Amino acid sequence: MNLWSCSKKDKQRLPIGSWVAPSVSTLEFNVDDVVKRSFGEANIGCILRDYKGSHLVHFSKSIGLLDLTGADLGVIREACLEFSNCRVG
Repeated sequence: MNLWSCSKKDKQRLPIGSWVAPSVSTLEFNVDDVVKRSFGEANIGCILRDYKGSHLVHFSKSIGLLDLTGADLGVIREACLEFSNCRVG
């Protein structure tokens, strides 16, 4: 299973809110984070989907007081932890 992939779809301009399915046998994490002001309460969210668009894992939570870079790294870390703790397929 290919967990990390880059494709031409990454370079396309898509409408906000649209989703392009990954290739067969590939999973895709969609992550987002928000920080109140330049440093403050950081909240993150993540969805893991397969090529059919089925939601396999999803979560949202607060991860403490951080700046935007810390929140960006935090959401990636949490997504990897969630994936490592779940059984897919």
